[in-house]
Parts: sequence; structure tokens; C-alpha cells
Amino acid sequence: MYSLAFLMVLSAIATWIFTPAIRGLCLTRGWLDQPDARKHHANAVPRLGGVAIMLAYALSLAIFALLPLSVSLETRSHWNQILRLLPAVGLVLFMGLVDDLRGLRPLTKIVAEVAAALTVYTAGVRLGGDAWWALPLTVVWLVGTTNAINLIDGVDGLAAGVSLFATLTMFVAASLNGNILLAMVTAPLAGCLIGFLRYNFEPASIFLGDSGSLTIGFLLGCFGLIWGYKTATAIGMVAPMVLLTLPFLDVALAIGRRFLSMQPIFGADRGHIHHRLLARGLRPRHVALICYLGCGVAGLVSLWASQSGPQLAAFLVLAFGGLVWVAVSHLGFTEFRAARSALLGNRFRQVVRDAIIVDRMKSGLASATSADDYWSHLHTASEKLGLGRVHLRLDGQVWSSEGEPHPAGWETRVPLNGDDYVAFQSVAPDPDTAHALIPLALALRDSPKPPSRRKAPPTLESTGDLDRRAETAPR
Repeated sequence: MYSLAFLMVLSAIATWIFTPAIRGLCLTRGWLDQPDARKHHANAVPRLGGVAIMLAYALSLAIFALLPLSVSLETRSHWNQILRLLPAVGLVLFMGLVDDLRGLRPLTKIVAEVAAALTVYTAGVRLGGDAWWALPLTVVWLVGTTNAINLIDGVDGLAAGVSLFATLTMFVAASLNGNILLAMVTAPLAGCLIGFLRYNFEPASIFLGDSGSLTIGFLLGCFGLIWGYKTATAIGMVAPMVLLTLPFLDVALAIGRRFLSMQPIFGADRGHIHHRLLARGLRPRHVALICYLGCGVAGLVSLWASQSGPQLAAFLVLAFGGLVWVAVSHLGFTEFRAARSALLGNRFRQVVRDAIIVDRMKSGLASATSADDYWSHLHTASEKLGLGRVHLRLDGQVWSSEGEPHPAGWETRVPLNGDDYVAFQSVAPDPDTAHALIPLALALRDSPKPPSRRKAPPTLESTGDLDRRAETAPR
């Protein structure tokens, strides 16, 4: 234990020394994170803090291996496995560094992360042992943790502090369970993060950058696999998953929000958890401290669950999940509130029903053999959608349904071909029916040209009468 404490202190001192040097190099070479509308810092800040952390991490491990300490001598058998992970970690670090300096497309980064995950799997660090699903789950886990830490890196000290809590929790779990390998790899990272927070907490003088957040996230993923390595099922990963609840939750919420609002999944926005807290008027350091508190609770739950029986562990996880649900509900995400309202109310069923009606109308219009048939399908659909009074002008003739337009209603005209058009006038001030107009108008636009009229219907009006009525109808 004293040897591991020495390793942690050594890595903290190394990071405390390396970070100002890397910061000065970034200032000299112009490797800065420029402020924009999405970021909260006002001035350009150096962003290669991850390089200082990784240099200190590698140096402290090398010194630890060379010194004749008791733990280092007892763990010679583990060094081969640590060395087998170096190519994967180096690939993620290199990819993040290139992204910091030149920028990479999201797909390129995903490909590099998958390649690194496959390297880890080949090295024998995997989820699920030799089961057939071990490979895909290992890749998903490592890619997920890598990007989860990267996404929460939006407030001074947030990603580094969250990673510190996760690393310390894994170190404590390793010490309790006698997992020497896990203790060896977590102790120096914890020290590095402690040393780095001296420069990264608000006001930050250097950022992690993608070289730091991506690499640390990848390391945490590897540590989680080592923690649950002895269990041949996904149950062994419950504690690491609970531990990383905050970054995983932020990823899940981001994907859900962007999907519901029809935004690019890999796009950037200001809807992350830390953005929501900042929008409530909190300072960046207060946001970081609140997130630290959440990570501390998650760490305690994960440790307790890992040391408990299956029933108690399940109860702890469920109770913690309920607490997380309450916390998320208070963040006020508009996208999820709207989705919940649509699913629990009648709007979702109404949208599905309207889509069915419009689709059937499109089929009917496409197969119409006469203008009368065309009008029949149009009239039937408009009645079912509750759109009110409908007019069809085709080849100089007009079909019109019954009913008078409401004074406080609306009118919409959809052009067809030339002077032909379809006009809708509401017979009641009901705004709930107006949403069906857009899919109906698009269906009319995409439908084939109406056939020529063969027989005038009984409700035929003159074109002049309709035009005068349309001009005087309230809008």
C-alpha cells in the first residue's frame, strides 16, 4: 500500500511539473482553444493538458517498475499485460492529439477508437471472457467510455474531476479485493489528475483537450474491464457502469435529445447536463462541484454494490436509478417533456392516425381513374382529418364540401397544376387539426396529376363564386 501511495504522489508531482511546460509550449505555438458561442471561456486557453498527464503517467510507471519496491517486485507478472495495452492507449492519444491540432471528422475518430478497442480485446482485457458476445460488448464499452468523458469536458475541471472520482473509486475497490493490477494502473492516473486539477479548476489555465479526455475515457474503460474481469457475464460490469453514471447519462441524453429534435447525433449543442446547470445561473465551479457530488454518490453505490450480494446490489442499483431519474426530471429538458406529452397523451395516436389517413389518400389519388374519383378520396381524407371545408378546382370546375368557414378559422390553399388548386377552410377554430395540413399538402404535391373531369358532381359551384368566397374568407 505504501508503494502504491508513493506511485500516486510521484505521478502528481510529475504532472504538476509537466503541465506548466506544456502550457508554455501551447502558448508559444498557438495551440489554443478559441472561444465561441458554445463555450463559456472568454479567452483562448491552451488545450494539450492530456499530453502532460500521459507523460507523467508513463514516467511514474516506469520509475515505479525500476525501483526495488515491494509491490513492484511482486507484480512483475502484470507488467506484460500493461505493456500489451500501450499500443491501444498510444493510438487513442495520437488520435486525440491530431484532433486537437488539426481536427478530425467524427467517423475517423470512431474508427480509431474501434481499432484501439480491438487491440485491447486481443490483449485479453475484455468483457464476457470467451463468449461470442464478448467482442462487440467490449468494443461498445470502450468506445462509450472514451466519448463519454470527452462529451462532459465542457466546464473547467469537470472532466478531470469526474475522472478522478472514478479512478479513486476503482483504486479503493482494487485495494479491497486484492486486485494488484487494477491498483497499479489506477494509482498513477489518480495522482496525475490531482496534479492537473491545480491548473484546470476554474479559472482553468489549460484544458485537457481531446488528447486528454479521449485517452482518460479510454483508460477508465480499460480499468472497468479489469475490475469486472473475473466475472464471465455482464453482471460484473454493474459497478463500473454505476460509477460512470454521469458521463454515460450525458451521452444517452445527448443522443436522445438530438434524435427527438432531428439534429445530427454527432453535432455539438448547448444541451448537456453542465449546460443546463449553467443556464440556471450557476458558476462553472459550482457546476463542477455539484457533478463531483453526484460522482461521489455513484462511487459509494458502486463500491457497496460490488461488495454485496446479488439482491442487495440490485436494490442499490434500482434505488440509485430512481435518484438519477428524479435529478434528470429537474433539469428541464424540453425534448423529453414534449416526447412524454406526446406518448402519454393523444397526440402520438393522432399523428399515427393522420399518417395512415394521408397514406391511404395518396394511394387512392394515384389510382384515381376520374376527377370524381380524385375528389372522393380527397374529400374523405379531409373529413377524417377534421380539416373543415375543402374545395377542389380542376380544369375550370370546382368541387366543394358542405359547411361555412368559421370567422375565427383559417384558410390554406395548395396549388396543383397551373390554375388548379385545393383550398381548405376551417369550420371551427380548432388548432389541433392544423398539424395535419403539412403532410396532406406534401401528399398532394407528390401525387400524380389529377385526371380530367368526366362528370360534374352535384355540389359544383362556379369558379367565380369560389374565388370571391376565398377572397372574403377570414385568414
